[in-house]
Amino acid sequence: MPQATLKLSQSYRTPLIASLRTSNPSSSDEWTKRFSLCAQRILSAVVFRETAFGSFKKTGSAVLPPIGFYYSLFHMGVAMLCVDYATPLTQLKQMKHARLQGLLKSKLVQRSLLKARYVKTLEKAQELREHINYVFGGKRIKDPYFIKQAIPVWHEKIGIQFQAALMFIKAVQEEYIATHGWTVPTIAGSIGDDIGDDAFAMYLSATEKKRVVRYLIKNDLTT
Repeated sequence: MPQATLKLSQSYRTPLIASLRTSNPSSSDEWTKRFSLCAQRILSAVVFRETAFGSFKKTGSAVLPPIGFYYSLFHMGVAMLCVDYATPLTQLKQMKHARLQGLLKSKLVQRSLLKARYVKTLEKAQELREHINYVFGGKRIKDPYFIKQAIPVWHEKIGIQFQAALMFIKAVQEEYIATHGWTVPTIAGSIGDDIGDDAFAMYLSATEKKRVVRYLIKNDLTT
């Protein structure tokens, strides 16, 4: 199905292309690593979102889904930073919650590559996760819905933010392919031909795998 695209500003695109075109072999290896890490994070994000919602639909329990929802946004946030030329890979190691939010704001939101809504949704998801982790009980929280009623809403809400994230990631990937040709490994190739099958076999049930693969295929994230 047709998907919305993001047009990178010239002020971002010019240094991005310069980074992609460098004749330094180590820089070329860096971009291969960037897209490999991005693919891993995207897969993690999709797995957390889809298994969280699948668990809720199967059991009706709202204990674990908010935790999975938060980490789905967390991993997708890191995935975006993986392909941001201005974010050193060293800054992505042992990522902390507050640091991720700060990097998303300074590297992407302030340069109009991502709307502030993503970070706000991430912060809200962290609040919901911490309510489950630390103060579980019958209290109301700031979310306008009770937790059980909120699960389908959150699943949809995160899906919208995923699309915003993927627009940026795919825009960078298009520049990568345009610079190096289709011989370079793509995100779909990495997930479909490399990391996906092992992850599915190790962690997912057949039903969970079906949900995850359906999302990946729908969004051109696997081969």
